[in-house]
Amino acid sequence: MEAVPAGIKRIVVFDFDDTLVFTPTPEEGIPNYEKATGKPWVVQDKQTALTHGFPPNFQRKGWWGRKETLHPPIFEPTPDRLNPAVAKAFHSFKDDPQTYVVVMTGRIESSGERVKEILAHYGIHADEYFFQGQKSLTKDPNYPRVQNTLDYKIFVIVHRLMSQEIQTLEIFDDREEHMPHFVEFGKKLRQEWPNLQSVIIHDVRANKNYNL
Repeated sequence: MEAVPAGIKRIVVFDFDDTLVFTPTPEEGIPNYEKATGKPWVVQDKQTALTHGFPPNFQRKGWWGRKETLHPPIFEPTPDRLNPAVAKAFHSFKDDPQTYVVVMTGRIESSGERVKEILAHYGIHADEYFFQGQKSLTKDPNYPRVQNTLDYKIFVIVHRLMSQEIQTLEIFDDREEHMPHFVEFGKKLRQEWPNLQSVIIHDVRANKNYNL
């Protein structure tokens, strides 16, 4: 994985689900899928799989780790699914040659091409994309051993994005439970990187910014 190019002064990190794009939650998506297909979302045994036309060894239980949650009939990249305020911010940062814009999502690597395809549909093209558990990250001995979206994002920022040239870090995210951790992380970064002048955490859901 290449380092952030020389001359970059600002790193901006955007989450995907419910930050840039309003993707379906299980509460919305599962009933819609079952109504559209006539098949159950949860498939835990061979008989259920065969009854509904799946391969005998097919199993499905979770949501966010499934590629099909980003495909029809569950999801279509319609205009109303784009978060216009965050998309506008994204494009403003992309216009600055000293800013490196990253999409970093808790989605796993196998969903990566679909995530990029959806964003491209909206005219959103990041300088780099990161996915939880991607092979280029997990081979690093410092990568978190337990699957945890927050810890993975912090790892990428520290080990893949930060450098002595970076003066500003901004993070756009929607997860309320992550906000206090991002704030503490930002304070710690300010102490560890003397050239880092500003860390701004954008709480997209609450429409609130933390300037550290």
